[in-house]
Amino acid sequence: MRFRVERDVLAEAVAWAARSLPARPPVPVLAGLMLSADTDKIEALSPDRAALWERVSKAPFLSVNEKRLATGYGPVEGGDVFPSQQ
Repeated sequence: MRFRVERDVLAEAVAWAARSLPARPPVPVLAGLMLSADTDKIEALSPDRAALWERVSKAPFLSVNEKRLATGYGPVEGGDVFPSQQ
């Protein structure tokens, strides 16, 4: 996925997050930053997401967990069944 952001806005956000991190984190993985986006909340993607939700919800050959995976969610316990089996 590609996105655009103003350089100053991104720099300010990264600087703010960096100030929140300890100088010597107890676990090395905590030293980095992760940028994530909730694609359901990105207005420009809403038609694509709506079409995806519609296709996935109408697919009787996909298990609950396969549908969750296709829409960006993790598996749930007991989700390896088909909706007609519930």
